[in-house]
Amino acid sequence: MSSPPKVYLLILNYNGWEDTIENLESALQQDYSNYQVVVVDNHSPNHSLDYIRQWAEGRLDVWTPPGSPLRHLITPRLHKPVPYDLLTAQTLPDRSPGQLTKPLTLIQAGTNEGFAAGNNLFLNFVLREDAYVWLLNPDMLAERNAVSQLVSYAQSAREDAVIGCVIRDYLTPSKLLIYGGGRNNPLSGTITFIQEQQQSDQLDYIHGGALFTHLRNFERIGLLPEEYFLYGEEQDWCHQAKSAGIAMAVCGSAVGYDKVSTSIGKGSRAEYFYTRNALMFYKKYYGRFIPIILGFNVLRVAKRLLQRETGRARAVVNASRDFMLSRSGNMPSRTS
Repeated sequence: MSSPPKVYLLILNYNGWEDTIENLESALQQDYSNYQVVVVDNHSPNHSLDYIRQWAEGRLDVWTPPGSPLRHLITPRLHKPVPYDLLTAQTLPDRSPGQLTKPLTLIQAGTNEGFAAGNNLFLNFVLREDAYVWLLNPDMLAERNAVSQLVSYAQSAREDAVIGCVIRDYLTPSKLLIYGGGRNNPLSGTITFIQEQQQSDQLDYIHGGALFTHLRNFERIGLLPEEYFLYGEEQDWCHQAKSAGIAMAVCGSAVGYDKVSTSIGKGSRAEYFYTRNALMFYKKYYGRFIPIILGFNVLRVAKRLLQRETGRARAVVNASRDFMLSRSGNMPSRTS
C-alpha cells in the first residue's frame, strides 16, 4: 500500500512568535500522517525564532487563555520537546528535502524581503518534490482534519487545482470570513471576498493565508511574484494560474480560524500596501482601468477623512502618488 502524499505546511513569521506558537500547537496535531511543518522567519527584529525554538525545546510556556473559543484545537497540549531542524537562507541549499526528517523545520531568512520572498525561499528548495504545500498564515488555527480533508479533496478534484478552505473568525468561530478566496473588481481596484459556497464559481484567486496546491503548479507557473512585498501576491499568482487553465476551488470541509492581520494590523501601513499593490496588479492585467481606479481612490480619501481616519487617508494618497511616480522600495516612509 502506497503512503499518502507528502504535504508541507509553510508558515511565514514576522514578529508574531506568540501567534505562530499557537498556530504550531494546532498544525503539529493534524490527523494526517505524512506532513512536515516549516516556519520561515523573515528576520524578525524581536528575535521571534529564538522564542519559537525555546517553545519547541519545552523551555517557554505559551498557552491560550482558558476563555479562548478555540482552545479545543490545541488540547491536549503538544508534547515537548518537538524535534526540529534549524537552517538559514545560506545553509538551506546545502541540504536536500529528503534530509529534513524532523516534524518541524525552522529557517531564518536573514532579511525581510516580503511575503513572497519569504515563502519562495522554501518553495524553491522543494520545487521539484512530488508533494503538496499549504501556505498558512501564522495567525491561523486549523481544524485537526484540515490537511487530510484538503488532500482528499485535491485527489478527487482536478489534479492541478489551487484550493482554498473555509476561513472563520478566530474570536467568533461561527462567523464566516472567507469561502476560499475572492473576486477581482477592476473598475474600483478592489477585491471582494467570496462568502458563500454558491459564489465559488466566481473565484479569481485563493486567499494566500490558506492556499493549498501541488508544488508542480509553482514549477509550472513560477514562484510567488516578489514585487508587491505585502498583499496581492496570491492575487497575481492565481491570475497567472487561472490564465493557464488551472482551476480555483474550495474544500468546504477544511476549516481555518483567522485572527485577521495581526502581523500588520488594519491601520495606515496596511492601507498603503493594499492601495499601492492594487494599482500595481490592475495596471499589469487591466491597465485601461487605472484612471478610474485613481478616481475611486479620491473617494476613498474623502471617506477616510469623514471618518476622521487621517492616517489612512494619507496612506491612500501616498500610495497613489508613489505608484504614479513609480517609486521603488518596500517600506512606505509616510504612513503614520
